[in-house]
Amino acid sequence: MRMKILGCIRYGLILLFSFTFLFKIQAQHVYPKGKYHTINQLMFDSVQSNSACEVYVKSEGLYTQYIIYDSISGKKIAPVFAYFDGTDLFLNQGVYGSGKFYVKSLEKGRYYYFEDMYYSKAYMGAIVGGAVFGLVGAAIVYGVMNSSKKKSTIDFTDVPSEKLCGIVFDTQTGNIIGLSVENITRVFMSEPEIVSYFEESRKKIEDIRKCVQQFNDKHK
Repeated sequence: MRMKILGCIRYGLILLFSFTFLFKIQAQHVYPKGKYHTINQLMFDSVQSNSACEVYVKSEGLYTQYIIYDSISGKKIAPVFAYFDGTDLFLNQGVYGSGKFYVKSLEKGRYYYFEDMYYSKAYMGAIVGGAVFGLVGAAIVYGVMNSSKKKSTIDFTDVPSEKLCGIVFDTQTGNIIGLSVENITRVFMSEPEIVSYFEESRKKIEDIRKCVQQFNDKHK
């Protein structure tokens, strides 16, 4: 009888460890290596192509842009929604703005975090991105006023030109959200400790990134 009880306890512990491990993997999602032409492919791990690619720095400065080449042909790859190299996610700037290169994830977890500059014309860039990359439901929400009316794929406030901002890709909803001083408290309204931290901070880009780190740590 005692052996049966010990066996049940051991089996229960194994199950608990397994579920905990699987949940952690899901919360810190790592995508299969390759190119993703649409957000739908990225959401469902349906890699379009896993052909070898090379990632190079296009320009450095306030933020870094990247360009991706096919390793065999040596030519720049056709535009894709995102590329995962096995470690980092590279998001096409055309998804949320008018850029034609890629930005690299700086934080990983529930939120993949990027930094970039986007402009007041981001709305037009987002429309083009939606047409090219097949965003979920083609739903584009621009600004705080409209963000609650429908489930958005792209949610950006109108920020001053040439201002470095945070950008997150939500791995659970597929939403792409611009994080700025103007809207970060709204984005994290359900996380009072994160809002409190930001309100007491210097409200710099480093503090925005710290908010994302805190959110990912909490939602592992």
